[in-house]
Amino acid sequence: MNNPASNTSRTNAVETLIEQEKPITLDAIVIDINEDNWNCLYFASEAQIHSLITQNRIDEDFSSRHQDYQEEMRVLVHEG
Repeated sequence: MNNPASNTSRTNAVETLIEQEKPITLDAIVIDINEDNWNCLYFASEAQIHSLITQNRIDEDFSSRHQDYQEEMRVLVHEG
């Protein structure tokens, strides 16, 4: 299977996909999280995070972290 994140920087897989105007993949989110780049949590959907947790690809703690990042993004957008 062709992985759209395979040609991206290992520490910014999600951001690279966004720059390339490609959809954010579960693999890209996992790559970033495994590289301690949690910026992907700004862009990942709740459904993607839930799917990764259900598949045991990321720890369930990322559900609350994702919510924190989403709230921070809402504040930033509102203030911008």
